[in-house]
Amino acid sequence: MPEETAESIVESKAQRLNQLRRLISSSANGTMVAPDVALPDSVSSDNVKTDGFQAAMNKLSRLLANRDRSVAEVRQRLTAEGFDTKTIEQVICRACGCEMLDDQRFTHAFICGKKSLGWGSRRIEAGLMKHEIDLRSLPGYPEDFFNHDEELGRALSCIAKSRSRAKNQYQARFKQLLSKGYSAEIAQKAISQLTLSEPRNTI
Repeated sequence: MPEETAESIVESKAQRLNQLRRLISSSANGTMVAPDVALPDSVSSDNVKTDGFQAAMNKLSRLLANRDRSVAEVRQRLTAEGFDTKTIEQVICRACGCEMLDDQRFTHAFICGKKSLGWGSRRIEAGLMKHEIDLRSLPGYPEDFFNHDEELGRALSCIAKSRSRAKNQYQARFKQLLSKGYSAEIAQKAISQLTLSEPRNTI
């Protein structure tokens, strides 16, 4: 998976937010936005610049101010705000066409972020499923995103940082790693490596 620097992430985010502001501004002025973006047959482009559309675009701008969002998450949030289906699909089509919404970019950011929190691949995949991400269509998945040694290293780091007073340390660590989304195989190997590296009590 290609690495992103903090500077490139900030710059990319700023560019997308500026693009979204122009998108909203052109909508408010009654001009066509992203005319090359085709709307689904079920969504008419007539009167697309309605008050509801403008309000939904403003809401989308606020949602994207902090981080990337998946299309499914945006659809869910706009629905919860009370926007009708037609308006929501118009907004999503425009935003996707201008690359303000991009599920592939969201997936990359999601995986990187959850890895930094110590999540295992299984928990990450479960999280992406909630966003209706089709991992089968993601180029290079899973080879370019996960490998055995990296997964083992993150699992080892996870339990090395934690402290437990449980009498059965092995069981406590095993449950911890499973809850983080690591496989039983990775959990067993990580615990074994940590146990071997820990000082033994001598009489």
